[in-house]
Amino acid sequence: MSSFFYAFKVEPYRVVVNEHQLNVSKTKANLKIVQLSDLHIKKDFNANHLYKVIKKTNEQNPDFIIFSGDLYDNYSQYNENEAVISKLKTLKTKYGKIAIWGNRDYGGGAVGEYENIMIESGFSLLRNENQVFTLANERKILFTGLDDALLGNPQFPSSSQMLETSYDILLTHEPDEVRHY
Repeated sequence: MSSFFYAFKVEPYRVVVNEHQLNVSKTKANLKIVQLSDLHIKKDFNANHLYKVIKKTNEQNPDFIIFSGDLYDNYSQYNENEAVISKLKTLKTKYGKIAIWGNRDYGGGAVGEYENIMIESGFSLLRNENQVFTLANERKILFTGLDDALLGNPQFPSSSQMLETSYDILLTHEPDEVRHY
């Protein structure tokens, strides 16, 4: 019973920051990327509960924010698009906000709404696509966003779309899928 209580009454309301530093450059330039995932918005974790996530994210002063899918828990049972868009718009970054698809973003009618929600919230939504950003130091960073592996159709973009970049980041909702790439 205590695990049930924790899983449904404690964990969804906890906001934890895990920091990982990668030594990918000999320069002292830092790049801060915040990843958000699996918000699973529902009746008892609605848009009003996003304030902690947004506050903690903005406090990080990120260069990029990545949302790696599963916005709603079950869109057909609960949705509040305008409130969610209003909240997600307040996420601030230096360079950009990027989103990809999760399995829950397809079910319950969400497939018809997710793209619009993310775009109106200021995110670039990648589905088997690349997006390149040029940083202040003139280095380029490539984000490759794959479609969801469970309900979508993930396909790596053709090599003709690949560019010379300083950093390459692959985004997928299911981390186990990375081994295929």
